[in-house]
Amino acid sequence: MAKTPPNAAVGKWMKDIREALRMSQVEFAHHIKRKPYFVVKTELGERRLDVSEFVELSRALGSTPRKMFDRLLTYLE
Repeated sequence: MAKTPPNAAVGKWMKDIREALRMSQVEFAHHIKRKPYFVVKTELGERRLDVSEFVELSRALGSTPRKMFDRLLTYLE
């Protein structure tokens, strides 16, 4: 999949969250119960984050999808 501006923005958002937690991509993947390639490809904007993944990610980070979406919107504007 080609990198698109929205995918790149989602990737930047995910990377910023991971870096704020001071985790490597592998540690972050383990924390959110995903394979490392999920984090790598998403951060690079090479894969989409679907709605169910977004909800799971939000909950794994101890937040709500609504709060996480509000934060994500700032990256998409």
